[in-house]
Amino acid sequence: MNIKKLNELLAFKYSLFTEDVDEALNDEKIKIIANEINESCLREEMTEKDEKLREMIYSYLSRREGNGIYVSVYKGLDEHRCINEGIRHPKNIVKDILFRVKQAKIEPDEYFEESFSLKEAYKEFKYTIPESVAQKCRFMYDVDYGGSEGIYYQLMMLDRSTNTSLLHNLITGKTLAVDEKSFMKMSRLGAYINLLLKSDFSRINTSNL
Repeated sequence: MNIKKLNELLAFKYSLFTEDVDEALNDEKIKIIANEINESCLREEMTEKDEKLREMIYSYLSRREGNGIYVSVYKGLDEHRCINEGIRHPKNIVKDILFRVKQAKIEPDEYFEESFSLKEAYKEFKYTIPESVAQKCRFMYDVDYGGSEGIYYQLMMLDRSTNTSLLHNLITGKTLAVDEKSFMKMSRLGAYINLLLKSDFSRINTSNL
């Protein structure tokens, strides 16, 4: 079994289009296997197994160089229709960002890691933040000098879904240098991650960053 083709075909079932989907669709054996695995997408409710499989697909595609980070979550009604359920859980998006930054070899020299508070964010949800909440959330980032040393990067999520706005810290990065070149380097890191997040379900060219 070609796992790469199978994943891309499963992604297609959720209306996520990739360059290799036509090749996968021409493989009848893979179509049969994928339909058996994914037949539950025709039901009104998905099982936890279905959600886990879908998250694996999104993460797989998010880690492919040239793709944006898959943020939005869709549920297939059939092979032609889908509905937006919300966004992927930030903890899973963060894992894909950490992977892509390491892949691009643009990590800060001191550290680049998920925030210690991330494990507490949205504990009531496992894989997906529902659309009722997600539509009032947005990613933000900041690059600034530290109080005593270095330059810091922070990725945050602003949540206005309740009466009190919440700001969740997702990722923190640091470089010990404080010169202008290092500040620009950290700013490019922020721009790179922002582009990945803004290119939901899109192919992107990051060669100029």
